[in-house]
Amino acid sequence: MAAIEQHPVIRTTPAQYNQAIVAAGEGLVTKAVRELDSATGAAMNERRELGAMIGTMRGQWKQWEWLGWTGITAFFLGLLISPMLARLLPFGWDGHVAAFIMNADRWRAGGALMEAASPEAWRDLESAAALLAPNKAALAACRDAAAKTKKEQHCGIAVPAP
Repeated sequence: MAAIEQHPVIRTTPAQYNQAIVAAGEGLVTKAVRELDSATGAAMNERRELGAMIGTMRGQWKQWEWLGWTGITAFFLGLLISPMLARLLPFGWDGHVAAFIMNADRWRAGGALMEAASPEAWRDLESAAALLAPNKAALAACRDAAAKTKKEQHCGIAVPAP
């Protein structure tokens, strides 16, 4: 019995038990509050980082969208402005550009442009060329005669059958 009476639990008063329970409870609550605050802070940091990532991704998408619209606009403006700029080129380069665009040599490109501009005048030109080809020698002789006499000359030419 003496050993039991000497045990510290028996010698503790109810007020001391109460204080021990309150201290233990306060320690648990304090620890739980500290852990909750820590978890809340970590969650807030993660939320901020996630928000920054989403903002960055939205910003990148906006950049790509702007880049796409800028490219499309530049393409169409280039198509509209390039003929005007080609017209200003020196040394007949504008004809080379037209021929390149039409995928033909300059002679055929020019012919195609004239025919498109005035089909009737183009047919007249073709008819004149058809008359000129077989009559080159006769026309040259007639031109020389007109130059010598300084008068208008009437020359005979051969007109091919259609």
